[in-house]
Amino acid sequence: MADITSEALEQRTRSFKPFSRSALEGTIVALFRKQVSEQAGRTAVKTNSVKWSYVELDRLSNCIANTLLNARGDQLEPIAIMMSQSALAVAAILGAIKAGKIYVPLDPTEAPNQVAAKLHDAGAPIILTDAANRDTARTFATQQRTVFEVERAVATSETMDPGLSLEPDRPVYIYYTSGSTGAPKGVFDDHRNVVHNVLRYTNTLAIGSGDRMSLIQSPSYSGTVSSLFSALLNGAALHPFDLRGEGLSALSRCIRNEMLTIFHSVPSIFELLVATGDRFPSLRVIRLEGDQAFKRHVALFQANFSPPCVLVNGLGATETGLTRQFFIETDSSIPGNAVPVGFATPDMEALVLLPEGGEVSSGEVGEIAIRSRYLARGYWGRPDLTSQAFIPCPNDPEARIYRSGDLGRRDEEGCLTYLGRQDFRVKVRGQWADLEAIQELITSRPDVASAVVLSLDGGDQESKIVAYVVAKHSMGLNAKTLRRALSVEFPIHMVPASFVFLDAMPLDSNGKIARKELPPPDAACAHVEGSVVPALGELEKALAQCWCKALRRHEIGRHDNFFDHGGDSLQALELVLNIERNLDRSLSLSAIVESPTIASMAEAIRKGRPVSVAVPLPSLGMRRPFFCVHGHRGHVLQLRTLALHLGTDRPVYGIRLPTNDNHQPLVTTVEDMASLYLREVRAIQPQGPYLLGGYCFGGLIALEMAHRLVTAGEEIACLALIGTDAPGATGLPSPELWLRRHMKSLQDLPRREWPAYIMRRFLNILPVVTRRLRLHVHRRIWQICESNGRQPPVRLRTPEYVCEIASSKYEPPVLDHGNTVVFACRPEALGPTDPFHGWRDRITNGLSFCDLSATTPLVMNEPGVRELAQELRRIFDETDCG
Repeated sequence: MADITSEALEQRTRSFKPFSRSALEGTIVALFRKQVSEQAGRTAVKTNSVKWSYVELDRLSNCIANTLLNARGDQLEPIAIMMSQSALAVAAILGAIKAGKIYVPLDPTEAPNQVAAKLHDAGAPIILTDAANRDTARTFATQQRTVFEVERAVATSETMDPGLSLEPDRPVYIYYTSGSTGAPKGVFDDHRNVVHNVLRYTNTLAIGSGDRMSLIQSPSYSGTVSSLFSALLNGAALHPFDLRGEGLSALSRCIRNEMLTIFHSVPSIFELLVATGDRFPSLRVIRLEGDQAFKRHVALFQANFSPPCVLVNGLGATETGLTRQFFIETDSSIPGNAVPVGFATPDMEALVLLPEGGEVSSGEVGEIAIRSRYLARGYWGRPDLTSQAFIPCPNDPEARIYRSGDLGRRDEEGCLTYLGRQDFRVKVRGQWADLEAIQELITSRPDVASAVVLSLDGGDQESKIVAYVVAKHSMGLNAKTLRRALSVEFPIHMVPASFVFLDAMPLDSNGKIARKELPPPDAACAHVEGSVVPALGELEKALAQCWCKALRRHEIGRHDNFFDHGGDSLQALELVLNIERNLDRSLSLSAIVESPTIASMAEAIRKGRPVSVAVPLPSLGMRRPFFCVHGHRGHVLQLRTLALHLGTDRPVYGIRLPTNDNHQPLVTTVEDMASLYLREVRAIQPQGPYLLGGYCFGGLIALEMAHRLVTAGEEIACLALIGTDAPGATGLPSPELWLRRHMKSLQDLPRREWPAYIMRRFLNILPVVTRRLRLHVHRRIWQICESNGRQPPVRLRTPEYVCEIASSKYEPPVLDHGNTVVFACRPEALGPTDPFHGWRDRITNGLSFCDLSATTPLVMNEPGVRELAQELRRIFDETDCG
């Protein structure tokens, strides 16, 4: 890609039109309609698979709005949205707003008890979701709460604008504070305040229709509000990206290929992005918000970007929106280690207060408070909390003061520096964590005598949570046990990175715990996990350096497990990146699961062998093993959670897709995959009965493996199809049924209404037809390349494309011998003509089956996984007895 010139960047800023204060008397819907009128054909939303113009996004969101209005009318009420970041999530949010509802975004990967508490607190009667998260959403359905799938709404509802008349002070969303426990606390706000926040960003960053803006946070993260509406209310292009699902390399390609101009993330994501070594000349603004930025982030920016790109460090909260900004150029100097959050944005005044309420002098530390007429409305259903946090302003009856609980210091020029929290909540990777809640759960265990949970400031590194634990005698407590217990109750960022076990807590003269005398976690490491065995040889030492950097540790033993040291998916991405840069070795995420220690990873690299397709997951025991095949992405990292919940007495193997050094699959059909996988399965377990399973696309491979084993005279004790779609399934009616139904409708209409009816239905079905056409084209390209002995284009050789094409070409066999077939699949996904029973019966020939559709997890850390694991354990135990 050619470099972007300064003139090209300046040309984009020329599209900037100052956001008028008169817009504050409008609504999000009215301002979006204005952009639809002015920017009709311009790109509104674009992802790797979707590109919608403003007109198309308008029509799709109208479909969702009309679905909600038909179901619930135009009454003001919360509507939950449970989706990963995607173009459909953007349409769902717009649709809910157009229907006059209050959208409540929830994270489908969050702990089930927290999701349930938020749904109960909000009182949402409907959960909007997509096909990928529908099964998770269904676990929260009740008689009073139904689940709507947006793909179905888009395909079946009217595209006409509902045309509701909304007021600027109408509530528009509820965002729940991340990582909180106990009673949930939802911040709600109205159209006027959201529009004012857009005004602040637009006029300070010169956002215009020529911009292309990133959207990488989860929809449940309140930081998405600024990017989402700053793009769509200015005619800019929005680029949603699921970082958790697609990874850093794909994000880097997206920024470069789509030539994004504004990038927004927490500092840790920015740091990892720069570490890829790629360059992003199209970026003119880098926004860092959501966590504290340090001097090293400025150094990374100045070393890797050129004028006119600027780094903007901001301060904001769900309760306030953007309040402060600090602009940094490539030659700016930062006096201290912490990067200032700078100066006030329009109509947002920052105060630095003493505990009793008076202002501190310049240079002194105090609590940051924000005074404005445009603060959030308050906490949903909690007037008591609202009155405590939002204080009336004595000099302005229309303004209020929000006391943030953040500490700050302002210099003589008025520049503010953020210094962290003053209570027990801390930010870890941009998300709030409640230290008191973690400590309470640990101390409530019968094998714990006492515990203290702290957030240790890493200086210019990120803060990390450390738990100091005094165990009761002879209880055999260890870090692995505590980490597993906490991961069930809390999101991953709230699980301590280190556990330090002490014989007794250090006490001061007053008998209180002397927190300053607690040893640093690395110094106590030998006592925590046993003696550290140092790395051997140059390769292991080089790997150890990569591990220490990713896990933020000074020392790691060659036999230490990556996940037992608190390694999560983001740190796994960083580890893979470190190894690629420092050792020139390309590893997949699955390699960390299969080789979770430095010694085993070094051995795999030394032998130069591809990673085995059968990856032993963290389960032990001598019972009959369970083999589970990968999903569309090819790796088995997500299957760890299922393995953990299946217990420790049964071995579990994840079957991964083998790839070359460029992460391109080595096998490309279901049949070839089944043959390869069976060789390793039978090497581990030579004879049946077998326990087989497959997640998503992997269910088809497991079905083919079962068929071949049965043909060879082996017995299948259980075959579990988890979230598996039938080949070619879309979850929608077949084209034949669709056409027949609408021909009947046309016969009941006057001829003069036929053109309008046909056009509406054509626009509704267009996304489905586009997907099928794209798949047909990809299949044809593969056929042409294979017939000419050539490789398909690199873009079509990713695991996702290979698995999708393999699924579309696969003809499932009839399985007429076996014990139990477990269906944990969503019924409407099993085929294009609602063939749940037909497809099920056809492939099993009437064999016994167990329908676990209601507990299906579409991602293996979602709420249904525990219930699914319990049922599978019961079935496996029965087959063992049989």
